[in-house]
Amino acid sequence: MIKSTKPIIFLYLLLIFSVDFTFAQKTKIDSLNQQLISTGKIAKASIYNELSVVVLAENAETSLSYAGKALELSDEFELKKDKINALYNIAEAYFELSRYQPAIEYYQKALGEIVESKNTDLITTFNTKIGHCEKNLSNYKNAVHNYQEALTLSISEGNELQQIMSYNNLGILL
Repeated sequence: MIKSTKPIIFLYLLLIFSVDFTFAQKTKIDSLNQQLISTGKIAKASIYNELSVVVLAENAETSLSYAGKALELSDEFELKKDKINALYNIAEAYFELSRYQPAIEYYQKALGEIVESKNTDLITTFNTKIGHCEKNLSNYKNAVHNYQEALTLSISEGNELQQIMSYNNLGILL
């Protein structure tokens, strides 16, 4: 009798947590939409970026739309951080939609925006993401090049976690 109740309890707990997570996501989206109504035009770029991130897993097309609006506003008001986030969010949405070539283009645009800031963690992340896209397009030479760029940078910065991930990505290809 005890063995038969364990799966039922597990399923019940799983249902409770999934409903709770869905409700939390919906609440977050509603809250951000409310902020859009009550905020000025400049602050909307950041909110659109947040919305893009929140809805990405459920609806990449909607995420792409939000990120596009964030990009327009960040260009209009010259908001560099929001522009980088919007470019990245657009790339992520394209990646989720399996549209790897446009994803590469937007990762590269985001990379171009951050190179001067010398933010090595983001540069490494963007090179890795480009490598993933190239791998999915079967452009293995380009994928290796981007993974090696990420590895070289992570070694020079002493970032062991990024080094491990870069070696792993290279190992999968080679």
